Amino acid sequence: MRVSFLNYGARMVELCVPDRHGERRNIVLGYSDPNAYLHDPFYLGATVGRYANRIQAGRVRCQEIDLQLATDETGEHLHGGPLGFDSQFWLIDESVSNHQYLRMTLLSPSGDQGYPGTVLVTAEYQLSEDSILSLSMTAHTDQKTPFGLSQHSYFNLDGIFPISNQSARKAGNTFDHLVTLPSDTFLSTGPDQIPLAHASPVDQTPMDFRRERRLGEQFDHFMSLDSQLQRAKGYDHCWCYPVKNTELTTNAVVASPKSGIELTVRSNQPGAQFYGGNNLKPVTINGQCYYVHPYEAFCIEPQSYPNGPNRCDSPNAWLLPGEQYEFSVEWVFRVRN
Repeated sequence: MRVSFLNYGARMVELCVPDRHGERRNIVLGYSDPNAYLHDPFYLGATVGRYANRIQAGRVRCQEIDLQLATDETGEHLHGGPLGFDSQFWLIDESVSNHQYLRMTLLSPSGDQGYPGTVLVTAEYQLSEDSILSLSMTAHTDQKTPFGLSQHSYFNLDGIFPISNQSARKAGNTFDHLVTLPSDTFLSTGPDQIPLAHASPVDQTPMDFRRERRLGEQFDHFMSLDSQLQRAKGYDHCWCYPVKNTELTTNAVVASPKSGIELTVRSNQPGAQFYGGNNLKPVTINGQCYYVHPYEAFCIEPQSYPNGPNRCDSPNAWLLPGEQYEFSVEWVFRVRN
């Protein structure tokens, strides 16, 4: 395995793993030009925060707290705001980093994107010899603040070419990937993509991936009937998982019949957003058109519940002084014959 990072947004920009023939394939979506990440609208490979996913209208009302966070052009607060952790330069701790371990830190001042409190965040990536890539993130604050991170890499287990300004760039989709999401419930959303009050059962819905099935199975049929998929142009929802303190729970198992690569994602988070890359599209950066296409890669984003600071049922949506925030995820790879 080989993995590459940028300190801008603490991003994973390349991940090469062996397929069933022993040939290494890059399986994460990224740009051919590193400078393109400075204007990336898709959060490719980024660490997102202070609070991942959406907070409705950027407004947080909880007990004695009333906050107005920074919003984007749509009036929503997504992934920590327009200048969230994905848009900041993290510091690499070169004293401990090596070919198998990387530590990065970020100091977020009070008022950053409207959030109270100064927060120190540490992200530690480790690559093991048994095909496991792990990420551990910790954080401390001096004031109560909404807090919940995620990692926003896009995967295509068939293998994927870097995004370039060449219109002939080859790009497929992930509809033939085999997906298992071992969860009984998900957060259904309203017209603004904000989750509704309570978790919904996946039973007898297109969200039921408790048994392995093709991602694109009956996709057009489901899209024509299901309002959840219609609003999001596909899958872009949070599945719910039990929180077991420091124990990791399997969020997803995805496999490519073409390459034989299988990815298992395990985390300690109460939710995981499964996003099918529905809104990927060609984008102009610095006068160059970069050719990226809908559905060519998917995300599995372990996280707290979307709009969590405004929900009474959301665990881990706040960080308090004296506490340590802990985020752990493992990407486990093996090959199916």
